[in-house]
Amino acid sequence: MAKRKRSKFSLFMIGSALGAIAGLLFAPKKGEETREDIRKRTEDLVKQGRDAYDTQREKITNVIESGRNSAATRAEDIRDRIEDTRKRFQEQVEQARSKVKSIAEKTEKEKEAPKKTTKRSTSKK
Repeated sequence: MAKRKRSKFSLFMIGSALGAIAGLLFAPKKGEETREDIRKRTEDLVKQGRDAYDTQREKITNVIESGRNSAATRAEDIRDRIEDTRKRFQEQVEQARSKVKSIAEKTEKEKEAPKKTTKRSTSKK
């Protein structure tokens, strides 16, 4: 689509220049006046083209800068979310380890409890 717009714009500019030149050539003026008019008209068209180029270049630069800023902001947001998720995951892992350790300690105590009871019973007899 960019090529299509660019080619239409180029054709428009070329057509404008040719139309201006043809109009000046067929005008009832002296050759010197006609050449001066052609020179002025060409300078005007070149200036218009440069102005249009500068305007579009500035717009494109602004869009690119805006995109960069937006991407940087989104990247920072994603980094923050990843860090928050990592911290929550780490907390959950620590809680799970704590629960496993607690269960293991309870299991170990339950294993030792019957042994102590058995020793007391045998010693009394």
